Parts: sequence; structure tokens; C-alpha cells
Amino acid sequence: MNLHPIRRTKSTDAETPSPMRADRLAQSEQRFHHRVRNTIALLVLVGGGLFGIHAASAYFTSNGAGTGSGTAGTLVAPSGVTATAAQRLFPGGNADLSVTLNNTNSYSIEVAGIAQGGSITVSSGCTTPAVTVPTQTLASPVTVAPGTHTVTIPNGLSMGIASSSDCQDATFSTIPITLTVKAP
Repeated sequence: MNLHPIRRTKSTDAETPSPMRADRLAQSEQRFHHRVRNTIALLVLVGGGLFGIHAASAYFTSNGAGTGSGTAGTLVAPSGVTATAAQRLFPGGNADLSVTLNNTNSYSIEVAGIAQGGSITVSSGCTTPAVTVPTQTLASPVTVAPGTHTVTIPNGLSMGIASSSDCQDATFSTIPITLTVKAP
């Protein structure tokens, strides 16, 4: 019994497959093309993987020699340093010191310490000032970006108990200080 009869036409006498056989041929062609596509995709993946492994191997096993040079910058001390009492000061007390400075470096600096840099001058009304800037290394250095900034130094100004009572709430025209700065 023939499942796929072949029909013959009168004009060409060529073989024409039956509709059932045509479906099977179409399915066979689809499977063939599917296998070809999968094979090409597999070859591309394997080739790409080998290329990646080769590139990684070249990266990790490359060596060479060369020279380099550079210059170290010099830390420039801040300019325009001024200091004022950030709070009221009274005999036997401390006050924070408000320090304005200009960091002319192209990078941030850290204020790591402070000391008195000369005589403190009272503007008016204080006969015995006994005011000092205690020398101290800051527990937490203050970072200052390039440019002009005002920073607060905790307990940066002290008034001794020997100060006269008329020094309470006095203003100080000059509080010279010396800052210790470093690059962060």
C-alpha cells in the first residue's frame, strides 16, 4: 500500500508530490534550517568565548617596561587668616574661635592644630585681659576646601581668672594665631 502516491500530469509527465508529502518535505526543510542556525549560533558562541579567553590571557600575562615621572606639589600655607571669638568670653571661661582663611592650594587641606601667634589686643573696656589661644592639636582635623572659608575651632580662646571683671563681653580687635595645616 502506497501512502504517498505520485501523480503524473499529462503535459510534463513530472512527479508532483501529494499534499501530505509536501508537508513532510516542508517540515524536513524547517528542521534542516533550524539545525544550521543552531550550529552557526554555537560556532559564534564558541568562537567568541575563545576570543574572550585569549584576550583575558593576553591582558593578565602581558609585561613591559617603561619610565614615568612626576612632581610633588608643595603645600602652601593659608592666607588671610583672621580669628574672632565665636561666643561671649568671661573670666575663667573658654569660647570657640571662628577662623577665616583662604586656602590657595588646588586641593583641600586639614587644619590640625592651633597656637597663639602674638599679643591679643582688646578693643575697649578690659584693663587686665589674660586672654590666650591655648596651643592644641585638634582631635578631629577640620577639612578646608580651596577658597575662602570660616571654620570653628572648639575652645580655641581662653580667658584666665586673673582677668578683671570689666573684660566680660569685651571685644578683641586682634587675635593672632598660627595654624598647623597638612594635606589630607
